[in-house]
Amino acid sequence: MTAGSFPAEDRPDRLSESDAETVAIYLSELSAAQLPLGPGLRAAAEEAGGAVAGCLRSLADALDRGRTLDEALQTSAVGFPHYLQGLVTAALRTGELGEALVELVEHRRTARRQQRAVLAALAYPTLLLGLTGILFLVLAGLLGPMMTSLIDDFEMSAPVASLLFVWIGHHGIAPLVAGLAVVLVGIVSFRLFARRAVWDWTVSVVPLLGPIWRWSAVAEMARLMSSLVGRGVPLPEALRLTSAGVSNAHLADVCRELAAGVEQGRELASLVIVSPWLPASLAPIIRWGQRTGQLDEAFASAAEMLEGRMRLRAALLRAIAPPVVLFIVAVFALAIFLGFFIPLVNAIQYFI
Repeated sequence: MTAGSFPAEDRPDRLSESDAETVAIYLSELSAAQLPLGPGLRAAAEEAGGAVAGCLRSLADALDRGRTLDEALQTSAVGFPHYLQGLVTAALRTGELGEALVELVEHRRTARRQQRAVLAALAYPTLLLGLTGILFLVLAGLLGPMMTSLIDDFEMSAPVASLLFVWIGHHGIAPLVAGLAVVLVGIVSFRLFARRAVWDWTVSVVPLLGPIWRWSAVAEMARLMSSLVGRGVPLPEALRLTSAGVSNAHLADVCRELAAGVEQGRELASLVIVSPWLPASLAPIIRWGQRTGQLDEAFASAAEMLEGRMRLRAALLRAIAPPVVLFIVAVFALAIFLGFFIPLVNAIQYFI
């Protein structure tokens, strides 16, 4: 199997990401101990349990039938994520399966922890904003008919917020809820039916979160490239192996394009500069690595730089998200006040 033979679309995976990485760690430990993989996998299955044990036994069966490890990962009865198949293939190519596979899986886990830290930082502000919006709609639905009757009966002028209540009073909150439902269904449908590469690209252009998503993916790519190039894998082949090993499908396409360009004799740094998806700051670091013969160190430095950016952006989001959300909540509260209480006060003054 070649590095580029993985299908572009995701296979249905029966293993969770963490379970698949646990299987990869078992493989690395058995390889590092220089134990026969078949019996070692069966012994590991006895202590693993669950889906991991089933996958280990399926791999052992495939190896007993004479398949290679990377072929066994593809033909196993238990689905194995394609990007982890790519990591195993890359690690096998280095000749140091145990050490390389542990290193690559740890890099992936680190990237995932950083992404989760960002999402956790945004979870509370998002929840607060959502609850505030729901409360506003409920109040608007309850107060809208009353506000409509009040304004019509006294023929008074009303602020813009009151007009919003009036509109909701005439039409109800059903159109707003329906519009929100259409948006959510559209997003879910796009996620389910669009190519994974298209989805990953779309997420990368979302404000605030998009750059973090992209930097995380490129840092994962740089770590993988550092490991492969540092172990003597030629640059075009390292890029193709990386395309199979990264979890971001759009970045996998980018890596294949870079590999094709390098095979045509173009400099990698020049290809990075013209790539709209890769950070431009990556190019001078790669150029330095190629000129000094320390390309593995250059990729490692690039990964550290991007991970540093992620930490800074995450800290920025944690700092600015709460005050922004509180400001929006205050706007909702002001809209309720202006929309209901001011016309109510005017109506009271009408009788005085």
